Amino acid sequence: MNRRITNMSLNDSINEESVINKTPLNAVLVFSIGVHHYGIDTDQVCCFIPPMSLTLAEEIPLGLNGLFVWKDKNIPLLNIAKLLGKKEPIHTETIIFCKLNQFYFCFKVDNIIGFYDLSTSNPPPVFDGHGKFPSIVLGDHQVLLPDFATLTRGTILALRHKQITDRQRKNILLIHNSSLLREMLTIALQTSGYINLIELDNSNSAWHYLIKKYAIDDLPDLIIIGSTDQHTLAHLQSFIFDLKTCLHFCLLPVILLANQYDFVKSSKVDACINPFDLNGLIERIDDLVCITY
Repeated sequence: MNRRITNMSLNDSINEESVINKTPLNAVLVFSIGVHHYGIDTDQVCCFIPPMSLTLAEEIPLGLNGLFVWKDKNIPLLNIAKLLGKKEPIHTETIIFCKLNQFYFCFKVDNIIGFYDLSTSNPPPVFDGHGKFPSIVLGDHQVLLPDFATLTRGTILALRHKQITDRQRKNILLIHNSSLLREMLTIALQTSGYINLIELDNSNSAWHYLIKKYAIDDLPDLIIIGSTDQHTLAHLQSFIFDLKTCLHFCLLPVILLANQYDFVKSSKVDACINPFDLNGLIERIDDLVCITY
């Protein structure tokens, strides 16, 4: 399961227009918080998570309860009830896992009522101007339809800001023989907030660099390494082996930029990513350097 989380920069906009106004709803998931029923577009729902899987972090403001760990991933738990102006569920049955504007988050509800198909047999949502949200009658329930893009906008922007700030504190060593690929990766990393980069074109230079940095206790937080030259792949494997068996460097996370045509994935590396899978690369970096949002 992918997260999160968010490989978007602060300059990426979040849609403030109502999803209901712009795109007709085909289906909604209806849930309850207290005595009220709400519907969310099923396209925004990924799955359900049982509440016993929660491991909350400390209380964080701006509509965020904290974080919980699920499948070794840190997932933001939004306080949707607070954003809706309601009391938070006490006896939670389910956590709803959502993706909205490339951002993964979850929120607690009292109950899941069910899925409703709006494409054929149901009337459109009513915008009567009296309530805070448009509503629709589904079965025996009056279902409110908040615009979750607008509802979560402030919290998501705050989380993205923290994500970018945390990324800016990390130092990455990028080793690759291709100047063109280094340039492409540098642009992607810096756009995502990883601005502290050192670029080197071979493993020999990298080894000397690491020794120098170790002497002043200033090692990078992560190493990204790869090569397009088939003749240097053996040297690359040797470098990774030496790195991971060295007492001083063995704990440094290493991402190998390779595809199935390069060589068998090294068991010594922490991740093996296709160099052109930029979204996957940013996500793995986040995981390995403990960027939580």
